[in-house]
Amino acid sequence: MGRRRIEIKKIIDQRARRATFGKRKSGLFKKAWEFGVLTGSKVYVVIEDERKTQYSFATNKEDLYLKYHDIDPENRVAPQDFGESAESPETLSSATGAIVGATRQQPQTQMSNNNDIEELPDAFSSDSL
Repeated sequence: MGRRRIEIKKIIDQRARRATFGKRKSGLFKKAWEFGVLTGSKVYVVIEDERKTQYSFATNKEDLYLKYHDIDPENRVAPQDFGESAESPETLSSATGAIVGATRQQPQTQMSNNNDIEELPDAFSSDSL
């Protein structure tokens, strides 16, 4: 017997929403780590919750910080650059493809499991990417 399908809509109960956020965040970070290990790609995941707290996972956080900290604001890719709303799945898919494509151009150095969760510096706020 398979898992039952859930309806994809915002969870109204705040306690249930926070519990789901924590579980899904952990699952997403695990899948990102697995993807990086299996494909040898650098993977970057940034999540911002409803309280504006940012959580991140990166196969190499130092490279992530150095790569995006010194980029000119005019060269940064933002959701509006894809021509759709930031919340649509198509935009997220396009953005993910652009990031994965950009990271594959650089040689893989060392794969580390940085699945510890920490806040990102202000340089990585959602409006500056």
